[in-house]
Amino acid sequence: MPWTASLELRRRLAWPLVRAHFAWRGVDWGRRWKLFGRPIIQRHCGRRIALGNGLTLRS
Repeated sequence: MPWTASLELRRRLAWPLVRAHFAWRGVDWGRRWKLFGRPIIQRHCGRRIALGNGLTLRS
């Protein structure tokens, strides 16, 4: 499917920005994550968010 390739390319190009966003918000990064879009992250001060490996998020 032609649109699948363009979506995958956009996802990979946004990867560094999204990963920096997660780190800034204090989210521990897992392995084999697939993120589509930039998820909204809300965390209470002093708390930590930890998500497992193999996570797929779509915003």
